[in-house]
Order: sequence, then C-alpha cells, then structure tokens
Amino acid sequence: MAENIPDVLKILLVCKDKERFARFAMREKVSHAEAERRVLQRENHVLAKIKKIHGRDDIFAPNHYNMVIDTTGKDPQEILQQVIDKLT
Repeated sequence: MAENIPDVLKILLVCKDKERFARFAMREKVSHAEAERRVLQRENHVLAKIKKIHGRDDIFAPNHYNMVIDTTGKDPQEILQQVIDKLT
C-alpha cells in the first residue's frame, strides 16, 4: 500500500505453507489440520477486507516491495540482519 511513498523500505515476508502451518500449530497448540484451516481462513479474510477497502487484491505481488524475504527456516535474527544489510 506504500508503493508510491518514497524513502519507505517495503518488505514482503513469505514462508512456505508447510512451515507457516507448523508455526501456527505450535504457537496456538492446535493440530496441523486445524492450523492450516485457520491460517488460510485468516488469509482469505484479510485479502477480502483489503479488496473491499482498497479495491485491490495484489498486496502480495513482489513488484510492490523493495525486498522479499523468505522466512522459511530462518530465525528472527537472520531476518533482521537481512533488513539491516539492505539499509546499509
């Protein structure tokens, strides 16, 4: 949503579905199947809301971002270091 704002570092964080569901299941203490259902439901809800408010459904298009980070298998420190490297 900030692609037309100069001097803003726009970062898209992505993760393989299998890991997204596993992280959610562990965090929420639910089964993998329940995690998958809830993550996809939440994602669809957010996308529908953005479409309704902003009239667009391309918020995950990499071309809107300065940087795309795949967080699969990475810890927060690794991700932070990638952002710092981009800023310096």
